[in-house]
Amino acid sequence: MARAAKLYTKLAGRGLRRTAFGLTATRCQLWLGADHLLTVDYTIATEEYRRFYFRDIEAIVIRRTAGRQMWNWILGVLAVLTAGPFFIGWFSERSTGLLVTSVCIATLWLVFIAINSLRGATCQAHIRTAAQTEQLPSLGRLPVARKALARLQPLILAAQGEATPEELAAAPWMAPEVKSVSS
Repeated sequence: MARAAKLYTKLAGRGLRRTAFGLTATRCQLWLGADHLLTVDYTIATEEYRRFYFRDIEAIVIRRTAGRQMWNWILGVLAVLTAGPFFIGWFSERSTGLLVTSVCIATLWLVFIAINSLRGATCQAHIRTAAQTEQLPSLGRLPVARKALARLQPLILAAQGEATPEELAAAPWMAPEVKSVSS
């Protein structure tokens, strides 16, 4: 029996779409089809699909956020708050057990900080069509978003065609050239 050809290729990245005041979350993935991008939002019991055809995509906007720095600060404060009392106790009693405990707890938090830093800067990505603007939570890290954009850009250009310099100059969002008047 011959195998069917793959219809979709999974793009890098995964994310969470938070709902209901942050109490629940939906997992999100991006899949690449022959002529469209497919977003899949799923929970334990449901799946929701959205297609964005390459010919309809007007923009993919990627905006850097401060999420990585915020989480590094939170994890650093947790490291100080949990390891600090053991380290202070070591100075008063000179107990090796307290020193080992404080080093182990601090190392745990520092490993989380290192992992968060190595994953790269955080970002928000949105895809815009004529009908809607949709967030892409699976592109939550800048390196992942850039990798996905590099893969999508040639496909979008092939579906839409590339604009000529004359078309770009005539576009309504372009500012007219300012002519200087010399006296």
